[in-house]
Amino acid sequence: MYLVNNTYCTYLYKKGRRMLKKYKCSYIITAISLVCICATAPTMVHAAIEAVGFAGSYWGADDPCNQIGLGKWAEAMEGFEDGMLDNGISSSYVKTWIEREVEAKDFTDPTMQTWGADDTVNTGTDWADIVWFRGHGGYTCSSTNGYYSTFAMDNDTNTCSISTKNHIRWHYGGEINVFVSYACHSGQLCVWSHDGYHLPNPNVNSYFAVWNAFHGVGTATTSDGTYYYDYIRSARAEGIGDDFLDMFTKIKSGSDNDICPVSIIFGIDQDKQEHIYTWGGFMDQDDPDSTANSAYFHLACDPAGGNALDENIPD
Repeated sequence: MYLVNNTYCTYLYKKGRRMLKKYKCSYIITAISLVCICATAPTMVHAAIEAVGFAGSYWGADDPCNQIGLGKWAEAMEGFEDGMLDNGISSSYVKTWIEREVEAKDFTDPTMQTWGADDTVNTGTDWADIVWFRGHGGYTCSSTNGYYSTFAMDNDTNTCSISTKNHIRWHYGGEINVFVSYACHSGQLCVWSHDGYHLPNPNVNSYFAVWNAFHGVGTATTSDGTYYYDYIRSARAEGIGDDFLDMFTKIKSGSDNDICPVSIIFGIDQDKQEHIYTWGGFMDQDDPDSTANSAYFHLACDPAGGNALDENIPD
């Protein structure tokens, strides 16, 4: 099925397992068959790749934001840090911030809030090429209040919660190319389908290409650091989206309880989105050429806190 203009363009894709991909389209699709472009897209070149990770949701009597603790912050971020270092990033360009160091200003663009400082060296999310977040997330999908995801902070300076509606503006420029969020509802289908992750002025000097997150309720375990490390190493040169789904999807018995990662890939057209999803990597980052369009990748999955994601494979 092919539709146009902020509706779904769907087709079936098979790579190890079947999945449905939903495309946000602002262009007319005329092709009736799709070809995977495997080696033609240019690779971004940086003098140095920077990676910054945040692990929030500290819990204690002195917690200013009253978060429910996830625990194992340091252990989880060791997996992030070790993976990036073993991928070849210099230790000077891998930064981790935990608990009370997780602060709203580092996620907020100064065009959105005067106190925003997302381009600050070593702490700002738009300073780095790769950003990792571990903490609590939420969402709003309302014709009255809007469509957006939220992220809980652990420092109450400025605000305890930031959102894709009022704070994050990575499409405005900067360095970020990959965002991985290990937070509930940070890739909610209803937000994406109402352009909640398509931030204003999407073509202004933007290299942002990958939003890996979760639809519905996620999970936090004592093994998170190991999972992070394995994924980062696996997707060093390719599989930035594909490996994320394969490694973090958890299908459980019963209903409404699966863990459902999704990969939102920005790109000028379907070939670009497909290329980044399959062949992009942490160390082989690709310029999307435009962030006006995106694809929503997922496996068949039925989470708590979100509608079921169905492959819709014909009999």
